[in-house]
Amino acid sequence: MARRARSCRGRRQLQLSAWLQQFAWLLVLLLPLSLAGFAFTVAATVVFTFLSYVRNVRPEARLTYYLVTIINAIAALAFLTQALNGTQLLGHNSMRSFEWIRYAAWALQAPLTVFILGLLSGAHWVDQIWVSFATIIGVAAGFAAAVSGGYNATWPLFTFGVATFIPVFIALAYTFRRAAYKVHPEIGKLYSFLGFATLLTSIAYAITWGVSEGGYITTVDQELVM
Repeated sequence: MARRARSCRGRRQLQLSAWLQQFAWLLVLLLPLSLAGFAFTVAATVVFTFLSYVRNVRPEARLTYYLVTIINAIAALAFLTQALNGTQLLGHNSMRSFEWIRYAAWALQAPLTVFILGLLSGAHWVDQIWVSFATIIGVAAGFAAAVSGGYNATWPLFTFGVATFIPVFIALAYTFRRAAYKVHPEIGKLYSFLGFATLLTSIAYAITWGVSEGGYITTVDQELVM
């Protein structure tokens, strides 16, 4: 009986998600939450593309403009793809779907974001590469946890992914921050704001994953809004 109830609940969530997906364009235009909104990311892509060509700055600074442009372009492409449908896969136990395009975007955006923060802080390139690749492994573990059909495989895989982010947390909270203050106090203050904002965002993503793809508490559309 319990399995039948969970199956019915999963079908209702899939039906609700399919119905709400028809209004994806409206959600994208009305809910441009931070960089996640389609309209905002398209505008940001255009702005940073323009700045990368007109600003007379050092090559390192120009690289930052290029990378921020790429991050926003990836976000815009992901949300455009969602709006055009066809981006959902069945998760573990085949009870709830999830947006695979988000993992594809995260696998590119996460290392780029960390690398940009490393450039800002003036940290050594070895540390930048190390933590950038660590984020890719973490995203891959999250995807594996979302799709794995193994017995009780979801949470061990998720835990593995969280563990791979430990070097990232150390770098963002300590290594990069220390390097930034060595460069200049103002750089340190700017990095502190951006670095801790990135940390809080990462923690929020982990919690969202736990109540959505992990615990099946929310629907796909509720997850997108969160």
